[in-house]
Parts: sequence; structure tokens; C-alpha cells
Amino acid sequence: MNKKIISFGFCLLILLFPGVVFAQLDNYQTSGLLAVTANEGETALLNPLNPAQEVIVKDPISGASFSNGEKGLLTIDYISNFKFSEYEKTRDGQLSFHSEKQPAVIKETQQEEDLPLFIQISDTRGQLGGWELLLHQDHQFTSDQMNVLNGAQVELGEGRLNDNSTGHQEDIVPAMLLHPDGEAVYVTDSSKFQGTTAFVYWKPTAVHLTVPSQSDKGDSNYRTSFHWQLADVPQA
Repeated sequence: MNKKIISFGFCLLILLFPGVVFAQLDNYQTSGLLAVTANEGETALLNPLNPAQEVIVKDPISGASFSNGEKGLLTIDYISNFKFSEYEKTRDGQLSFHSEKQPAVIKETQQEEDLPLFIQISDTRGQLGGWELLLHQDHQFTSDQMNVLNGAQVELGEGRLNDNSTGHQEDIVPAMLLHPDGEAVYVTDSSKFQGTTAFVYWKPTAVHLTVPSQSDKGDSNYRTSFHWQLADVPQA
């Protein structure tokens, strides 16, 4: 271990006789130790707009409530599900849907609040490792009767990045089109963050589903699944 040597010394000037006498103290060496311990417990879910607030989130689709993330050193603690309901018709007859909000309760005040759709990532490895977040759409929207919404496309508009460090300036996530054939789309990586908890979030109106006018749109629930891939990569 490298040791930093700090020397303390002074001169004492004693005027007893016409001559001058100096008294010099010895040098002493001290040590400093910083112990970094990885956190392997559960991580509380936080408000991406105000990470000082712990929250209880409610899944927009299932209605289940969550207040803690996963156990581990590098984890995705929570991802909002996208529930598309409200829509408008475009000039060319397409239907353009946007996702519903992310319901939540602020733990301390028990106040209900609508949050943006967000992802919370925790990295408590205690080392200078990096990570990368990718997104895949596994398949096209399909109904319970196996009818496919051919040509339907999901777009995540411009999003935001935040973390739990002091003084972090929010950054922008560029808009991205998803591919129903499973092709991976880059979302972000650890170089954009400073704290141990990172957030990527979108306004609900920025998460779009567009369905062409000629696509079969019978009365049914249409579903797809999204695969979020958190990869451990060397820190640049």
C-alpha cells in the first residue's frame, strides 16, 4: 500500500545567551485506510426525479406493488411496464398510442404521485467496473387469438438520465425505434453516471406505439415483451 508521509515540525528559538539554540522534533509517519465494502442487500426504489425519496411503485399492467429492487451487486431494480391505451388518429389513418403513467406512493408522506416511466439500475460492486444497457423487443404485438399487428412500431422518444449523486446534471437519452425482430438497441452506459443508483426515464407521452391503418385491429388485448439487457463491461 502506498503510504503518504506527513511531517510535522517546528523550530523553538530560545534566547538565553548571546548564542542561539534550536530544538528540532522528530518526524513521525502515520497511515490512512479506506475500506470499501460491496453492498449485497436489497436496494430501495427511488423517485427518479428526486432520488432522496423512497417510493412504492405500482405496476401499470398487473397492479402489483414494489418497494425494493433485486439483491446483488449490479442489478436492474425496477422497469416500468408500458401499457398503451389512449390514442389518436393521424392524418394517414394510423393509430398513435402513448403509454400510461407510472403510479407511485412517496414512502415518507404516503402521498400518491405519478412518476415517469423509468428504469432503476444499482451498481454497488465497490470497484471501477462498467456496464451497458441494451433493449430488445422480442416479437410483434399479438392478440390472445394470435392475430398480429403487422407494421406496429414502438418508439421511445427523448428521455432523461439521472442518478443519486450530489449535483449530477441530468443528461438526454436520444429517441430510439424498437425492432420487433429482436434486434438490440443501445440505451445508455455507466459512463453517463456518477452515483451508485442510475435512472433512465421517459414521460409517458414520449413512449409511442404506432399501428398502420391497414393492420388488423380486432377487439382484443395485444401484447409483446421487451428484453432489457444489462451487460458488465470494462470501464473505459
